[in-house]
Amino acid sequence: MRHHSFLILALAALCAPAAGQREGGYAEPVYIEESAPEPEPPPPPATPPAVVIPSYQVRPTPPPPPRPTPAERRAAEDALAAFTSPSLTRFTDEAEFARYLRALRAVSHARQYAHSGAIRFASLQGDTQTPPCPDPNNPECAVADTEGTANVVVSGSRIAPRNPSITNNQMANVEEGDIVKQIDHYLLVLQDGRIFVIDMNGPGRGGRSLRLVDRVNVYRDPHSDTWYDEMLVHGDRVLVTGYSYEDQATELSVFRIDEAGRLANQGIFHISSNDYYSSNNYATRLIGDSLIVYTPLEIDLWDESEFKIPVVRRWRQDEEREDAERRGRPMFDARSIYRPVRDLEAPTIHTVSVCPLGPVTPDRDLECRTSAMIGPAARQWYVTATDAFLWMAEDEDDDGEECAAPARFSVAGANPALLYRLPISLAPPTVTGTRGTPPDQFALQAGGGRFHALLQWDRNDCRREYDDPPSLVYLAMPLAALSNRLAEQPRSAYTPLPSTGSNWTVDRFTDHYLVYGGLNQYRRGLPEIDPDDYRDDPEGLARARARIAILPAYVVPIDRPQGVRPIAVRHTVIRAEQVGNDIVLTGYRDRGGLIVSLIDLDGPPRLASQTRLDGRYESEGRSHAFNSLVEPDGGGLMGLPTVPRVEESSRYWWRSRASDLSYLEFDAEGAVSRLGELERRFEYAPDDSESGVPGYACEVSCIDWYGNSRPIFTDGRIFGLSGTELIEGRVEQGRIREIQRLNIALESERR
Repeated sequence: MRHHSFLILALAALCAPAAGQREGGYAEPVYIEESAPEPEPPPPPATPPAVVIPSYQVRPTPPPPPRPTPAERRAAEDALAAFTSPSLTRFTDEAEFARYLRALRAVSHARQYAHSGAIRFASLQGDTQTPPCPDPNNPECAVADTEGTANVVVSGSRIAPRNPSITNNQMANVEEGDIVKQIDHYLLVLQDGRIFVIDMNGPGRGGRSLRLVDRVNVYRDPHSDTWYDEMLVHGDRVLVTGYSYEDQATELSVFRIDEAGRLANQGIFHISSNDYYSSNNYATRLIGDSLIVYTPLEIDLWDESEFKIPVVRRWRQDEEREDAERRGRPMFDARSIYRPVRDLEAPTIHTVSVCPLGPVTPDRDLECRTSAMIGPAARQWYVTATDAFLWMAEDEDDDGEECAAPARFSVAGANPALLYRLPISLAPPTVTGTRGTPPDQFALQAGGGRFHALLQWDRNDCRREYDDPPSLVYLAMPLAALSNRLAEQPRSAYTPLPSTGSNWTVDRFTDHYLVYGGLNQYRRGLPEIDPDDYRDDPEGLARARARIAILPAYVVPIDRPQGVRPIAVRHTVIRAEQVGNDIVLTGYRDRGGLIVSLIDLDGPPRLASQTRLDGRYESEGRSHAFNSLVEPDGGGLMGLPTVPRVEESSRYWWRSRASDLSYLEFDAEGAVSRLGELERRFEYAPDDSESGVPGYACEVSCIDWYGNSRPIFTDGRIFGLSGTELIEGRVEQGRIREIQRLNIALESERR
């Protein structure tokens, strides 16, 4: 399987970032169904278990130094502590940063003998409408020296720069990378390392027929060990992000589309990195014409390599990697790095780069400005139209004593964390001390001068059992509480919340509410339990019944979190999505089909309606697999991928089989009704020898880690992408009916 890391990206002197990381310490849920075992994951790409970063010059490993004495260990820790500052201050020069690295190395050696396991220092890894720097005369907006910057020649626009968002983004005005985007009347689909360009206004059907006008390979070598994940568009430019295991680098490919829908490659760039993949978050963000890039660099102290800042380099045919790296441009230097504000077990350099895509010409390259700070390794990444937020926490100590019983929340007794705010303008960052960890990026919300978070917290003096649900707490604080000096948020900022009874949480904010529920491990419906199977194991019977217990969802007013109230949806919760001002939850009550519930939040929170998709089961887990269209009168449409057989409904991230698209309609009162499906004709699963599209061969990036099925609402039309099939539908008399279909894999390679 791909190396999971939470958001790594690094920029090249052109447009486009990338995907995510394994939530840097936040555990991905593993779902096990006793009555329907999940398939084994596909074979992993050829990546070694320990990734060697090309920015490092590896030397032979010397013999271990002698065991340090207690006095030597104390001296090493004191020397390291001298670099910790509660105020946000940067290293003065390269020499001081080198001394910090030596102090880290000394402490890591000393701690090897004080812990049952080695301290973890490891690897480089890596995840949107106003200009980030509107005043070019402001010295804070000055860009870095362009010497050594990679060049991409971009002249005047050749196509109307209309880029309607067809992506289910978390935040307004913050565009996220996806596998489907739109430029003018062209839909672009990223699949199998290829970009397919579909004209929605082709000849026929009154100028509304579907026609493939171009197909280009992003990859250059069919034997390349590269995964192409996300696509962003800006004006007439297309940016594709991938990860190359062969080059151990994030790859950024830039294309330009002309008026006829033809694509031309404008440049390819590599950034030294580990895989950035995340199974739920998206790494790419675009605010106006500026790319926002997050890159974590976990400092490797276990060898005697010379530390080097990662570089951005232009890819050139048959070029030696070492030569490219020597010509590459460092993303930042030591004077850009803020010191740690507290002692850390696994120090990581977290960076945020802002890269305007504006007028790139032969004499002006894309230039990025980067801020960097040292914090704990585990992190969550969240972006608004004005700020990037990084929530950082230490990984849980798996060697601690097991907790005897739950405890009341206290600031002193909960696991510590840090929250950094990094303005997109790249004004100086601010920080505050916090507690707990957000389940995902959807658990974070900023607006109206305040910051809100749903947090799972654990005691810092013992270890919670894996199957035990974490305690939950709500954080609400003014953004002004973040400053250039570390201060802990007071107990009054936190409100304990009811547990979901699950180890994992589904959550989503609106402007005024948070809705959350337990992410049940049975994602295909609930199995029946036969007490006879547990005749001699009453405790096992109790655990089995607890696993299928249907608990309520909860609604939290963000301005009065103590007013949290349950909503009896009477089904498990596997998805939470915002639709207008309301929230849609999906889940199962049994194995009869998927239930869709609409929570009306315009007045007092209430369950407005439910409908069951009999014999349909949800088949993709990412937020972008869901989409909705809200009309001015409050009614609208929504869609999501489903399958007709329960055994096909795996929602693991490596699932590559195509899905049908189920559509629902809702009115202004919140009544939801089923419209039916736009159905696939091909399974399109290259990992399954019995299915696939005849005559079509995938060569690169053949597992659909980001899914391959999307409902699309654009220009008053309804589409469904199912693998390589683009299907258009129309709602007539309360049902959706197919009106045309195009299989992009069966069309010629170049029109």
